Amino acid sequence: MSRDFLHHRAIWKDKIAIVTGAGRGIGLQTALMLSRLGVTIAAVGRQPLPLTTLVERIQNEGGQAISIPCDLQNVSDIQNMVTLVYTTFGRIDILINNAGIDIPQPALDVSERNWTTIIDTNLKGMFFCAQHVGRYMVSQGGGTIVNMASELSYVGAPGYVAYSISKAGVAQMTRSLAAEWAPFHIRVNALAP
Repeated sequence: MSRDFLHHRAIWKDKIAIVTGAGRGIGLQTALMLSRLGVTIAAVGRQPLPLTTLVERIQNEGGQAISIPCDLQNVSDIQNMVTLVYTTFGRIDILINNAGIDIPQPALDVSERNWTTIIDTNLKGMFFCAQHVGRYMVSQGGGTIVNMASELSYVGAPGYVAYSISKAGVAQMTRSLAAEWAPFHIRVNALAP
């Protein structure tokens, strides 16, 4: 192992992370990477099977993980999920706020149902995950939140109006939370792949 990897592993070892949207894509890869650094993972998503597969993979690699199916459009589900992680591990050090959905459609065809699904998952769900985790981070003296924005937070693209609006909201939410929670030693950042 490289010296850099061992150094990073020492920094992250024994931390507790919630990773939303952990069943596939960026969430899956992030959960695996953090686990390899010694972080205990609470893998969160809508579909139980991919989460179970991820947890088994992490455990087979010698890591620690649990899976928590959760509908991030439902605030009470979010509250229950965050409470379960905190009561299980006694702290939450990291939130990877990754879960998101896209339903590409021309602006003239966006239905209210699709609009609500996108905004409730990508923006409302992300905010309430941050809020509920943030309460624990304030009480424990700090933590790290990483929100998954998008390049479409900053540029327009045909067929992605609802998604772009949700991700622009994520970018602004990140700025606002970072400013508000800095005195509590909570770092809030966004990635825009």
